[in-house]
Amino acid sequence: MAARWDRVRRSILERDDGTCVRCHCEACDVHHRRLKKIGGTSDEEVKYGLANLVSLCRGCHEHVHAHPAESYDCGFMVHSWDDPELIKIVSVFGVLELCSDGSSVQTGVCDF
Repeated sequence: MAARWDRVRRSILERDDGTCVRCHCEACDVHHRRLKKIGGTSDEEVKYGLANLVSLCRGCHEHVHAHPAESYDCGFMVHSWDDPELIKIVSVFGVLELCSDGSSVQTGVCDF
């Protein structure tokens, strides 16, 4: 299983150009938008679903977990009943759609 996570982690970091999608610094973490504790580690879509995973730097990863209300509003966290592919990420850099095939689409610019 560790080998599978390593492959998925690398593909997410490559998809996001090695940058944090929240602040555009260098990313070192891959964050589960639908939290593993919510979906359980036996749920393959929670653990490895490409639309559920996003690259973050350590500071932003900590911020996302420390500010859940904001993180749910901006799509960095999704509820257990939501499909991560349908929840867009909104940041100062724009609106980002993550797809289950591993691709991402920038769909707009935000005026914050």
